[in-house]
Amino acid sequence: MSGRDRQRLLPSDHGEKDVIEALEQIVAMNGGAHFELYKGGHWGSIWCASGCCIIPINGTPRNPSGHARKLLREAAKCPRDDGDSQNKRRR
Repeated sequence: MSGRDRQRLLPSDHGEKDVIEALEQIVAMNGGAHFELYKGGHWGSIWCASGCCIIPINGTPRNPSGHARKLLREAAKCPRDDGDSQNKRRR
């Protein structure tokens, strides 16, 4: 199932303030056209427009600020250096 078939989420749907702020920053990256949030997994996932990155979002992280920093780090790595949008890599 592609990300386009899933239910979309908003950053404000998450329960942790630090994670909400990180998700808002991620969604706003590159003019807001690069990342989308979808329901699935423990809470949801961040999907990039090129299809090379799917970043899982934990709904109840033990350390919300650490999880928020990790999400920002992973989103900053996208798009992949090799530019291969068909070779999806889960992070």
